[in-house]
Amino acid sequence: MFGLRKVHGVEWSGERVKSGAKQLLYEKRSPEQLILHHADMNNLKEIIPSGSVGVVQGIGLAVFPYDDTREIRESLAREIVRILEPGGVALLATKGYNLKAVFEAHGRLFRDGSYTIFQKEEKDAITSPAAPQPPALPVQRIEITMPSDGLPEEITFTSALKGLEDASWQEFGAKAGEAFTVASAYERNGQSLILYADDILQNAMVVDLEHAVKNILAKHNVLGGGKILFYARNDVNATILDRMVKRADPSIETIRILQKDLQTNGDELKETEALLRAARSKGAKELLGIIRGPSQKPEELAALAKGASVPIVIVGPEKGVYSFTQAIAMAMDAKLHNGATNGWLIMLPPVRALTDDIIRQYNEYQASLQALQAA
Repeated sequence: MFGLRKVHGVEWSGERVKSGAKQLLYEKRSPEQLILHHADMNNLKEIIPSGSVGVVQGIGLAVFPYDDTREIRESLAREIVRILEPGGVALLATKGYNLKAVFEAHGRLFRDGSYTIFQKEEKDAITSPAAPQPPALPVQRIEITMPSDGLPEEITFTSALKGLEDASWQEFGAKAGEAFTVASAYERNGQSLILYADDILQNAMVVDLEHAVKNILAKHNVLGGGKILFYARNDVNATILDRMVKRADPSIETIRILQKDLQTNGDELKETEALLRAARSKGAKELLGIIRGPSQKPEELAALAKGASVPIVIVGPEKGVYSFTQAIAMAMDAKLHNGATNGWLIMLPPVRALTDDIIRQYNEYQASLQALQAA
């Protein structure tokens, strides 16, 4: 869009955010480039870092009667100055007198037709390098719930999840923001999910699982009477995921299907077909998607997914930490656009490249998972 690397849209009205999200999805705009925020323009510190924006365009800022207080006017102006990079420009469709005092202390202010134009000084105290701001985060930091009645091994496992989140909180936060945009336009409910429990746990895909269940699936009523089905070789893994989902939302109906019950002799295509039949026989009529590990027959699996109109999200081709929230968002996008964006078989990338810190946290996670499985 106009050669811009990233565009942030801020709106206080939730309905307008939903309307904007639908339009962006209709136009197939990338949620990583165009990010919508349901937020107050007076306080964007948890969303947009200082000195990171080249141009601010504002329409209808500080012109309503209930905004006409000195405190709010100054807060709004200081927030615009904060997010602008040195030399950055704000184009404001407002008379500007509400914002004049603060702007003139930090740069040049003049008018051009119906716009008030502010240019920030090349050096400004609000964004001094001595006081760096946190990186952009479209939503609040992911919260991981410590089990109050779990085994010691479960508490250790949850602590390992917290360590992984600490090492990649910006990335997980960004994925949550993107998922909110997609979910705002996803006006379907009664959806069910099939989760390959062994693959999800093995590939460290549960850091933001509870957050996704609570803030995406439940808050946007995506399930709305649907179910979450856990498919597993090891029933212990299904139990671990079941407990996590129930902590996030006790009202969700969960069902376990074990590999031995399908009797498909290891044929993954027959296994997937049998799993779809089993899910529907248990009341999962409309499927949002399947989240599973790597496939030995990706082309055949893609054809199966397309024929059934069920997105299949593949996790684990690369060693790393994955976002459950991102997987949900990509499945919803496939349903909304009939597979036009990424196809029906979707390869999920890790949330970030491996670093020494991530590798250490990842190994601690695997060790804690093995201890929990053995408990």
